[in-house]
Amino acid sequence: MYQHMILTRILFSIGVGFLIFSLVFGWVSFSVPDWLQYYERNKLTDNILSNENSVSLKKLGLWYKCIFVPDSNDFTCTLWNNDAPSFVRVAQVLVPFGLVLGSLSLLSTCIGFMCRQALISIMIFASLFAFLSCKSFYSKMPISYTPAAQPILVKWSASHLSNNLAIYRPTEPRQSKMFGVSHKSGFAMATVSEDGMKQIQGQVICRAIGNNNTPVPENDARFIAYVVQAAYVNLPVRNLLVLACTKSIQIYEPDGTTNLHIHMLDKTPPNRTESSIYSRGIAGVGQNLLCVGEILLFSVPPKGTNIFLKETIPAHQYGITGLVSNNELLISSDTNGTILIWDNRTMLQKNVIEPMDDSGITSLSIWKNCIAAGYANGMIRFFDTGSTHIAGSITAHARCINAIDCNEEGLVASVSDDCYVRIWKLSGDAENLQISHECNYHIENNQLVGVKFLYLSRADIAISTYDSNEIIVLRA
Repeated sequence: MYQHMILTRILFSIGVGFLIFSLVFGWVSFSVPDWLQYYERNKLTDNILSNENSVSLKKLGLWYKCIFVPDSNDFTCTLWNNDAPSFVRVAQVLVPFGLVLGSLSLLSTCIGFMCRQALISIMIFASLFAFLSCKSFYSKMPISYTPAAQPILVKWSASHLSNNLAIYRPTEPRQSKMFGVSHKSGFAMATVSEDGMKQIQGQVICRAIGNNNTPVPENDARFIAYVVQAAYVNLPVRNLLVLACTKSIQIYEPDGTTNLHIHMLDKTPPNRTESSIYSRGIAGVGQNLLCVGEILLFSVPPKGTNIFLKETIPAHQYGITGLVSNNELLISSDTNGTILIWDNRTMLQKNVIEPMDDSGITSLSIWKNCIAAGYANGMIRFFDTGSTHIAGSITAHARCINAIDCNEEGLVASVSDDCYVRIWKLSGDAENLQISHECNYHIENNQLVGVKFLYLSRADIAISTYDSNEIIVLRA
């Protein structure tokens, strides 16, 4: 009995010690960096700096980059170098293990009080608790990527265009995916099996159309159309491949074999600050409506080629750079940095987000009630679709952002001319948005022009690079 009480007291002391260790280092590792960031931001707000000025702070081994935002008269601070070694990161790794050990020791103590011969029970409960704790810990580890064994090859190389990667995600799990990039006047695609080992290449060439909507020779330079953007659109009634070109909008079956509709663009759009003959921005709206460019609203039947222009909506005074939609809203952006929010049932404008600076928007995406906008200056800003207030901003890249994409889990992928793909994690909602940096992946000597999540609920991504016919697949 006496020996049993000594063992119990030893286990109890060890458990309390580990618990105190875990709580102290947990506070240091998770609370101190946030407090320092808030403290430094308050100190910096009193300074008057130009719009382009930024301040780099190093606290406890963590680098913060703070950029002044004149509209909010505040500094936006984000973790800049997550690879910097610090005892804070060491503590972040040790804390879960300290909690596990402390909890195991306390659990052993309780079992020891209840049962004198508790060795087997202690081992069983401790093993179960350790398994559950470690599983929870590792599920929260940052994302790391590994290149797929075989890249996806297409016939032509990708042009330097924003959002230059299209992925067809099939509705059936065993169907093959299709990947494609735009190249001059064509669209190069590859149909890939589920395991990624079987690939079938294909291509679509924009049809040359004359002034009277009649076909002309493909080699006639006066009527050659160049692809500005291509996208697979999944409507409830059918799936389409849409090519937004310099002189027309061309709609095909997803495999590119059948041309369904060609719409010639107006050469003289009235009352526009910028005027040019091209289309850009593709999104599906509702059951059978397709938006492209100015905004042109097309009606799409479940079958056949009876696709027609339903409505032309006067929207932006500058060139449209992107369209995205969800079940309720259509979002459009332009080269001036303006974002318009539309009701996709009535196609009436609900809100407008004015430009934040002189940088234009290059890419759009949407997650829940949060708009993600990538800018030419390397910033990513998040806006509330209801209030139009800015929910957060990050200095994501050193050069122009070429593409961003969101999935249903709140992951945001961004690529740029700086050769980096970065992954961010969104949590909460637009009113209380939390942003964390999950991963950097460097693709040496390549300008990245497109990124897409392979699945809406997983972190695997595909990346297209300028002047390359390889589509890189990264597995999480």
